[in-house]
Amino acid sequence: MGEAWGQRRVEYDYPSVVEKLEQIQFPLSYSWGVVGHLMGVKNSDDLRKAHDTIQPSVIEIHQTMGQSQALFNAMSALKKRNSIW
Repeated sequence: MGEAWGQRRVEYDYPSVVEKLEQIQFPLSYSWGVVGHLMGVKNSDDLRKAHDTIQPSVIEIHQTMGQSQALFNAMSALKKRNSIW
């Protein structure tokens, strides 16, 4: 299942959607997880300041991806294509 983008038809499959999404999200998720862990075990004024400075950007990135119409369309196409979900 795909969709037309102008003259080009996009075909969605698991590697081009889910695996690519994981590659994009992993570095931020991993590093932000480390920061969260440090906040719990080795909290400090400097760490809280750094966390508070970066947190709005992390939230914005997650919201942008979570509200992406293109990503929604791709996942919906995968769902239609693979009735296992």
